[in-house]
Amino acid sequence: MHRKEGISRLLAEFNASLPDDRRIDIEAVVTKLIGLGAGVPAIAAEISFEDIAGAGVPMPVARAIANLWRAAPAAPAPAAEPKAGDPMVQIGGLQGGIAELALAIGNVDSLNDGLLLANYQPMGRDDIISALNRRAENKPFIVFADKASLRIDVERSLALLMLLKQGIDVGSRTSVNGKMVELHRAGELPDQALSICPIHGNHLVGEAEFCNACHRGWSEIQRPARELAYLQTQEVWGETPPSGDARIDLMFQALDDIRGGYWADAILQAEKWANTGRPIVLVKPIDRRQSVDKKR
Repeated sequence: MHRKEGISRLLAEFNASLPDDRRIDIEAVVTKLIGLGAGVPAIAAEISFEDIAGAGVPMPVARAIANLWRAAPAAPAPAAEPKAGDPMVQIGGLQGGIAELALAIGNVDSLNDGLLLANYQPMGRDDIISALNRRAENKPFIVFADKASLRIDVERSLALLMLLKQGIDVGSRTSVNGKMVELHRAGELPDQALSICPIHGNHLVGEAEFCNACHRGWSEIQRPARELAYLQTQEVWGETPPSGDARIDLMFQALDDIRGGYWADAILQAEKWANTGRPIVLVKPIDRRQSVDKKR
């Protein structure tokens, strides 16, 4: 299996964090992954999160495995002494294995400030948001590099967080390239955040808040539903669906039925995400192979 040593070690570390009755069968998982084509590097890099999870691992672990397969080979580097307490170590020839594992099992408190910020999303995991707010004593320090796409400036945000941890008040604004910009607490959205499509990140246009990629308006879809759409795109699909993708229609069908039982279940799934970091499934992934067979 491609990068078997690193993945086996990742699964072993994951098992070590669980009680005996919840541990996974590593040998069975590896066998199923090989059956999916994981023995061929080019095929392994194309296996979806859902297929990996179907081999018997939770979705966060599936994402970590996929990241190992899709990462470029590490360039040779001079040997260096490991730093005490550094969570970035070599696993299977790749840097960052411990960080991936910590994120997969929800042990975010073991990560340093830089790694937390690198994995931070304003509408993402509550455990990361809570950890950042604890370290900042609930004070604003997040600098957005691009409010429309919710992309933060990790370097500037980290510098401000370090000042806060030293007891230095950074205020509510900072200067970026000569312009004063507002600082935000972890989990706080900038004013224009809801003027973008949570699926594609495009600016929404007009009163209908029309997205030219979805070909739909978002004006009647409230913030909780938008957050679910964002989580679905980022954490379940793991990709932005192209314009015309059938999953977009399925997404809107689910979001439009706000009074249905499915919606209530989605809310519960979102709460589970907030409490455990486990991904939700608002719209089940489409089996592309079935779609191809139907066209034939």
